[in-house]
Amino acid sequence: MKKLKKSISIKDKIISCVVAVLICLGIVITLIMAAANFSVVNTTMLDAMQPMARVASQNISSNLHQLSEQMYRISADSVLTDSLMTGDKEAVKQFLSDRENEIEFVWLGIYHVDGSIYIGDDNAPSQIKN
Repeated sequence: MKKLKKSISIKDKIISCVVAVLICLGIVITLIMAAANFSVVNTTMLDAMQPMARVASQNISSNLHQLSEQMYRISADSVLTDSLMTGDKEAVKQFLSDRENEIEFVWLGIYHVDGSIYIGDDNAPSQIKN
């Protein structure tokens, strides 16, 4: 018996050629879109991050200014200065506790010039020499 060769029809050749072209086209378009995406995301992030960084730095500056004003008001309060002059540590401790809750400080304390604590709440460090 003769072996019959199976010939590929023109229809099958066209379908396989179209599928190969579509796969190649899909890969090329995916690579182009990925490269464009990286470029667009990079540009967009830089455009968005610069104003956000400026706003964040202004917020930090504002918070530091507010903190310094609050510290000045606390230090100039007559209740604190009078209690320190008379040596009434309980009144000073109560004053600091009230201000800590009012202004939402983590801790408040009064320190000697050498950095050791004079009076403060339980969370205040025992020294601030460094």
